[in-house]
Amino acid sequence: MTCAEILSLEDFRDTRRRAEMRQRLHDRLDHWLHQLEDRMQDRSPTLEELTQPLFVLRQELTQAVT
Repeated sequence: MTCAEILSLEDFRDTRRRAEMRQRLHDRLDHWLHQLEDRMQDRSPTLEELTQPLFVLRQELTQAVT
């Protein structure tokens, strides 16, 4: 016979908060990646063409994650 696991309301809320935070981070990263793709004119950019928008947008990503 197995025992049922008892969860406290605090544990439930912590788990839910972590899941919500994780989802927000995923959403922000997806948004950031879409912005990066929009800045790429050519679908086969050179390393320099790829690096420039990354440097411009990285501060936005860092702020969003923080």
